[in-house]
Amino acid sequence: MYPELVVFVLVTVWGAVSKSGGLFLIGGVGAAYTQNYGLFYIAAISVAMFFTHHLTGGVIRVAVIAAAYLPWLPVMLSQTGDVADGFWIPSLTFPAAILPAMTNTMGTRIADMFQIHLYGGALMATVIGIYASRRWLFRGRGLIILAAIFGAPFLAAVLSWVWKPIYLSRGLLPSAVLIALVWAYALHHLSRGNRRVMGAILIPALIIGVISHYAVTGRDDWRSWVQPVRTKWEMGDVIYNTAVHTTINLGYYLQGYPYRLRPHASDLNQSLTETTKVAMKFHQDDFDDLPAQGYRRAWLMFALNPMSRRDEKSEIARILTHYPNKRIAVKSGDYYEVAIYLVELNEGVTYGHGH
Repeated sequence: MYPELVVFVLVTVWGAVSKSGGLFLIGGVGAAYTQNYGLFYIAAISVAMFFTHHLTGGVIRVAVIAAAYLPWLPVMLSQTGDVADGFWIPSLTFPAAILPAMTNTMGTRIADMFQIHLYGGALMATVIGIYASRRWLFRGRGLIILAAIFGAPFLAAVLSWVWKPIYLSRGLLPSAVLIALVWAYALHHLSRGNRRVMGAILIPALIIGVISHYAVTGRDDWRSWVQPVRTKWEMGDVIYNTAVHTTINLGYYLQGYPYRLRPHASDLNQSLTETTKVAMKFHQDDFDDLPAQGYRRAWLMFALNPMSRRDEKSEIARILTHYPNKRIAVKSGDYYEVAIYLVELNEGVTYGHGH
C-alpha cells in the first residue's frame, strides 16, 4: 500500500510541476484510492498548484479527482469513526511530528549506537538542503514540491492536534522520498568545502541505514518458524488458529494446508466483522469439532500479547489442559508469546462449548 502511495504521489507532483493534466489526474486518483493519506497530499499539492497554474484549470482537475473519489467517500467516513475509537496511534508531540523525516529516510532498524548520529545527520541534511534550495523551493513550481514535502505532514499534524491522533509515520513516506531532492541539490550546489562536509556525514549515514535495514536487524524469519509443521505433517493433520492475525501472517507460509479459525475470533490486534470473515473465506470451527471432521492432530498456533482477549486465552488454556500436546516452538518476551503446539485429538477429552 505505502510504496504504491509513494508512486502515485510522485506522479501527482510530476503532473503538477509539468502542467500535465493527465498525469495529475492519474496520480491524484491513484493516491486517493491507495491510502487515505493520499488526500492530504492532493490537498497540499492542489493549494500550491493554484499559486503557480491557471486557477480554472486547477479547480477542474481537482474537481475531477473529487468526483472520482465520491464512490469511496462513505467507506472513508466510516473509517474515520474507527479512527476516532483508535488506541494504537499515540497523541502527537513536536518531536514525534518531525521523527518521520528521520526514520523514513534512514530507517527504523538501526542499532542503538548509531541512531543519534544517523537521525541527527538526516535532520541536519534536510535543514541545509532547504537552505541551499531556497531560491527555487519557495517560488514558482518549487512550491509544489515544498507542499508535497511539508504540506501533507502539516495537515496530518493539525488534524491530530485538533481532532484525534492520526499521525502515521509510514503514511508520510512520499515526503521522505521527496526530501532526497533537497539533499541532492545541496550536495550539487553548495561550495566545495561544504559539499565535502555534508557528503561525509550524509553518505555514510545512508550506507549504514541501508545495511541495517537489510542485514542487521531484519524481520523475524516466520518461514523457518513454521517449517516444523511442514516437515512433521501427517495425513489427518489440521492447523488451528485462535486469532485472525496468525491465520493471515503465519498462514501465508502454510498455503495449501487445511486450517481452522476459532469462531468469533477478534481482539484489539485484528478485529474483523463476521461478514468480512465470510467474504475472506475463512474456515471457522470450534476445536472440539475437529475429530468429527476426521482430523487426528491439530497444530495449535497462537500469538498472545496485552491486546489479546480473555476468551482466547481461556480457550488456549482449556485445549492444552484437556488434550495431550507437545510444544513445538515458542518465542516470548516481556509482553508477548508466540507458540506452536502439536495437539493429539483422538486421545483428548471432548467438552461442550463454553466449558
